[in-house]
Formats: sequence, C-alpha cells, structure tokens
Amino acid sequence: MRRFNYNSAYLGKMFKNQVGEHFNTYLDKVRIEKAKQLLTQGMKVYEVAEQVGYMNSDYFNAKFRKYVGVSPSAYRKEN
Repeated sequence: MRRFNYNSAYLGKMFKNQVGEHFNTYLDKVRIEKAKQLLTQGMKVYEVAEQVGYMNSDYFNAKFRKYVGVSPSAYRKEN
C-alpha cells in the first residue's frame, strides 16, 4: 500500500466504514456466492474451492458451512 501512502489497517478501517463489514468477511461472502453458482453447475467441491480462491478444501468447507449452513456437497445435492 506504499504506492498510495496508506497502511493496510487504515484502508481496512475505511473499507469497513464504507461497506459495513471487514474486507475479509466481504471477500468470503463474494467467494461463497460464486461457489454456490459453480456447485449448481455440477462442479466438484475441490474444483469449486480452487476456482473461488481457497487452496485448502477443508477450509473452504468450513467457510461454506459458516455462511450457508450446510456443506458444499449437501448444497449441491439440494440445488
């Protein structure tokens, strides 16, 4: 962030003030929404995880369950 002469903590605070949530939370939600779309297209869970930016599928499963309430594979079966 030196290019803009702001530190990451300040930018994070500005983001939260504008959007209403922390950047990482916002990013997780964007990724999970995209993952839901890909899962309904029949992609495998590990492929979806990688496609939306999670290199660890266990971590992706935990995040998905946190935001959606079911596992990615259960979501794919339901939709």
